[in-house]
Amino acid sequence: MSIAAIYSSIYSAMKPSLKAVLAIISLTLFASFIRYDSDDLAQRIFDRFKEYSTRFPNEKVFLQTDRTYYAAGSDIWYKAFVLDANSFRPSSISSVVHTELISPSGKIIMANKSKVDGGSAHGDFEIPLNLPEGRYLLRAYTKWMQNGGSAFFFKKEIEIFNPEIAGLDRGYSFQWAEIDGNRYLEADMDLRRMLYDSLGAIGFQYTVVVNNEVYELADSKSDQDGNATVTFRMPTHIDVKSLQIQLSARDNNWEYTNSVTVPLTNQLDLQFFPEGGYLVSGIESKVAFKVVNEFGKGVNVEGVIIDQTEKVVANFKSLHNGMGVLNLKPQAGQLYYARISGTQENFLYQLPESTFESVAMSVDNSDDEVVKVKIRSTQEAVGESGSLVLVAQSRNNITFMAKSEAGSYFQTEIPKSRFPSGITQLTLFDGNGVAKVERLIFVDHGERLNIEIASNKERYLPREKVQLTITTTGSQGKRVPADLALSVVDAEEINQQLTNQQDIYSYLLLSSDLSGRIENPDFYFSGAPNSKEALDILMLTQGWRRFVWKEVMDDSIALPEYFVEKGLYITGTLYKGFRDKPATDGQIILLYTGDV
Repeated sequence: MSIAAIYSSIYSAMKPSLKAVLAIISLTLFASFIRYDSDDLAQRIFDRFKEYSTRFPNEKVFLQTDRTYYAAGSDIWYKAFVLDANSFRPSSISSVVHTELISPSGKIIMANKSKVDGGSAHGDFEIPLNLPEGRYLLRAYTKWMQNGGSAFFFKKEIEIFNPEIAGLDRGYSFQWAEIDGNRYLEADMDLRRMLYDSLGAIGFQYTVVVNNEVYELADSKSDQDGNATVTFRMPTHIDVKSLQIQLSARDNNWEYTNSVTVPLTNQLDLQFFPEGGYLVSGIESKVAFKVVNEFGKGVNVEGVIIDQTEKVVANFKSLHNGMGVLNLKPQAGQLYYARISGTQENFLYQLPESTFESVAMSVDNSDDEVVKVKIRSTQEAVGESGSLVLVAQSRNNITFMAKSEAGSYFQTEIPKSRFPSGITQLTLFDGNGVAKVERLIFVDHGERLNIEIASNKERYLPREKVQLTITTTGSQGKRVPADLALSVVDAEEINQQLTNQQDIYSYLLLSSDLSGRIENPDFYFSGAPNSKEALDILMLTQGWRRFVWKEVMDDSIALPEYFVEKGLYITGTLYKGFRDKPATDGQIILLYTGDV
């Protein structure tokens, strides 16, 4: 099948017509919205998005492994699911999936290419006996996915343990201090073997590497609990751009090593995210915030918002993983600052300055049935068309469009039944077709696959045959067919330390469409208290990464550099003798066994 045929089949199967979208609008809008003619701005937005989604269909890959912890010399068994990003059905685009094992330093250690059959593939990596232990990365993607960059690749962390080449677990904390005009770093360390108890009192050597050059080499010793502290003065004659500490310890003929990159500041990073993208003077808005430490981990804090006169105008407190939300009505010409409780009183974080933008949008996604959208606009926002257009797209489909006259306040309620489960992007266009305001929401219809496993016996003898009955049902309790991955692992070997893992549900619906790292994504589907509210705050703080509306409207998206792989290819050069000259008219015999 040609690429054009692939595009055509995907589009015809997935895309609603403009008439269908108009039918949705006629059922859902308040009187403040009006229908539009086929030749206006809304039609142009619809047509441009239709062209984009037809030319650039998306795939997603999820890798299921048999565990997250491995010993050197063992096998990493995996099953790859290659799915259409819109329907989550087996992809009809790529027939080959690439998987890679990447070292802690970012080097590709091993790589596989696997044939995709019916939307899935399987394979393994045989871990070399001499591979140093540490936290490694599994990465999976198709060649077509490379057009979007590595941000779209599937990634999963695993631990590899090697008793022959042992490593030290990462247990560091850092504090900076200014003494007599000199800057000092104090590094507290917890020396332990990976996944094991403390090494106790042990001598070790540490190397300080500044800008990739050795700056200091010294010996030290930990206490009986494996704790140690080293302090050193930073150089003053050079501009420090990177800093590493390398450790080496020996105990009973075992050598342990580790290396850590040191953040050049221990100041908390506090960022603010006004709903819609900016604060509008005189209009009360939701402002989400996110606080992370020097390692990029969320830190829960509380504090106050003050104006230029140091008057407290709002309070804030994190809800989950350093994220939270506050309400603020900024005044024209005022600057606002945040002060975190328990930190230096004189250290302030400035909020974004308010603007006189002519459009503001607020969204309430707390109702189980509808999404409530409120829009404030002025006549300056409408441009030549005399109207604004609200567009909702989910999984590369426009699922809702509405047109409104400007110069007023208006609202609408959109039934959530119009959206599939996952992230929906709400975008408000001004009269010139410029995307002015954007808001992400998450819709969860509770479509879960329930898996039940029953064995024919409670206990088995060594090597005795085991019979399992597996039943899969949908959210309505009816049996449904499923493509599954099953691993059989000694329960004592399962590593509980990797807490940031995710399942296929949270990855496909959430992580794969957002920029940046998401801490513990499964939490948002756990049903825990505040998990739904925390998920809405996540939508405010994590950016959309699939496409940029400006590029869609301007038709400026780069053409694909990588094309669809429909089979496994072998390329190379045949030489004469000892690689003297390339051979011409040479014969090559390819032998293979098993399935290809």
